Amino acid sequence: MVILCGDKFFHPVFGLGWPRDSVFFFHTLSQILYHVFNYLRIRLVEETLTPLDPDRRAFRLVGGVLVERTVREVLPTVREHRGNLDIVVQNLKEKLDAKQKETAAWKAKYNIKTQEEAQAANRQ
Repeated sequence: MVILCGDKFFHPVFGLGWPRDSVFFFHTLSQILYHVFNYLRIRLVEETLTPLDPDRRAFRLVGGVLVERTVREVLPTVREHRGNLDIVVQNLKEKLDAKQKETAAWKAKYNIKTQEEAQAANRQ
């Protein structure tokens, strides 16, 4: 969550005063990491359930309620959820790449360099 405080942005992890592009970058990156973690967790559940007997009982948390189902009923839902997470992560990566290209073009247009880039240019 990013909060606008006057003309500056506040990010709960990175603090106050971050430029708009930096906040977008860090927020998108944190979303990607969150969804990748969920993807790995769901993949582990899928790998655990796949070799089991389809009639074996499985428990799933649905809306905060623990529901008893069979592996046959739960496994397709887990696979669908993993597929949806693939799509979400891919969309976030595309947004991040587009923003990085936009930022690079803006830096090139206005000849803006980071301190490291300026020091590297001065050494040459």
